[in-house]
Amino acid sequence: LAPSLPLDSLAGTELLHMLNHNADQPAGQMQLGAFALTRGQTTNALQHFQTAARWDPFSPGIHHEAAIVLSQLGRPRDAVSELQEAVRLAPRDAEFRFKLALAWNELGDTAKVLAELETAVKLDPRHARAAYNLGLARNAAGNPSGAIQALFAAESAAPEDAAIPY
Repeated sequence: LAPSLPLDSLAGTELLHMLNHNADQPAGQMQLGAFALTRGQTTNALQHFQTAARWDPFSPGIHHEAAIVLSQLGRPRDAVSELQEAVRLAPRDAEFRFKLALAWNELGDTAKVLAELETAVKLDPRHARAAYNLGLARNAAGNPSGAIQALFAAESAAPEDAAIPY
């Protein structure tokens, strides 16, 4: 209900009270950022995520969330920086590597895209989206046999995903 909840209603005022009550903690700033995102206030959301990151610079998830918002705002270089920090803090997290590969793709750095996708799949061989994107990246790099291998792995990891075979 958060996107459409009238903020002057009883539920809306209680929600705002709870959000403001927790705003002095990084998790509270994350909640405010998430709430702003649901209301379409991307710039406001980024401010909250950046505050959370300043207050808790060692939490990779905060950097990940900030990167997503930066990407939505058309700031891919800044998104890469945030994701690199998330990866530095959690080097064995396949999802952060996958998202970093997507961010590098926005910047057109195919070598870094391939490297991050390869690492993501090594860290989590069942990460279907990473394997799928690895297949696409390998094919674009002129490695069709490697692409097919990655796409088969993606299909095996998520057989219910009808988009992978196509």
